[in-house]
Amino acid sequence: PYAGNILVPKQNKKEDSTQKAYAALALGRLGGEEAVKLLIKTAEKEKDVEVLRAIAIALGMTGPAEAKSTLVNMIKKGKDDLEKGFAVIAIAQTKAYWAFDEILE
Repeated sequence: PYAGNILVPKQNKKEDSTQKAYAALALGRLGGEEAVKLLIKTAEKEKDVEVLRAIAIALGMTGPAEAKSTLVNMIKKGKDDLEKGFAVIAIAQTKAYWAFDEILE
């Protein structure tokens, strides 16, 4: 998908972090299994905090259970307070009651 190509550019092509963040939000809005997988995969490798914040929000929009470990990882290991905060909000949006222990630690 177009947004996926922006979020994960081809080798030797660098996308602007703002464009990548908007692409992540677009994928979150669109939802679907392919979008969720791409967001999770990107979150594991991405270093830019602006993009990671957008991925957290996008995963909250999609609301799948498989995003739990990615969001919890963002809360526990993230270096940016806003990234952590957005991950907390994302988990809360999914109404994932099983994850509340992770949020409250």
